[in-house]
Amino acid sequence: MSVADHVLQALVPDPQRLGDRVSLRDLAARLELTPTQVRFTLYALMERGLVRHCWKGVYAITPEGLKHLASGKVITSGPKGPHGPSPFAPSTLRTRLWRALRLKRVASVDELLVLAAKGTEGNAREDARRYLNALAHVGILDPAYTRSGPQRWLLLRDTGPQAPQWNKRQKRVFDPNQGVSYDLA
Repeated sequence: MSVADHVLQALVPDPQRLGDRVSLRDLAARLELTPTQVRFTLYALMERGLVRHCWKGVYAITPEGLKHLASGKVITSGPKGPHGPSPFAPSTLRTRLWRALRLKRVASVDELLVLAAKGTEGNAREDARRYLNALAHVGILDPAYTRSGPQRWLLLRDTGPQAPQWNKRQKRVFDPNQGVSYDLA
């Protein structure tokens, strides 16, 4: 049995105890664990809907927790089920460029870099130019030429919050919002 299973088992109502609620300190003493270990385990169990927080430092098992114990399944670490793409993309220059494009709709590379560059990138202007060219090649952007001044980019298809991923080696752009790949060939 895992620590989570032991904590869940210790939350089962006992006829000798008054009520079905147990304090964090009682759980830690009964299981010979530190309060920190019990607290983090309780948080994980609450995320799964097996335990509820009654008030500060006091917890109770939920009906789902009782069903889980009755099923005999062991609680393991890891994901609770299938996951879709994360709504929090890593903060890369490309993701920040995409967010800036969605915000401005029409902008030059310099205008986008003011919003997207942190200053720690090696050659942000060249990286941005290549990324924008790849997006233009698959029809997500359009280079809007002007008579004077720098080239501006027009966002033709705002496909969603996640930045399209350009793979230079495979010559492919993948749009995670639609689940579609575009070849640059």
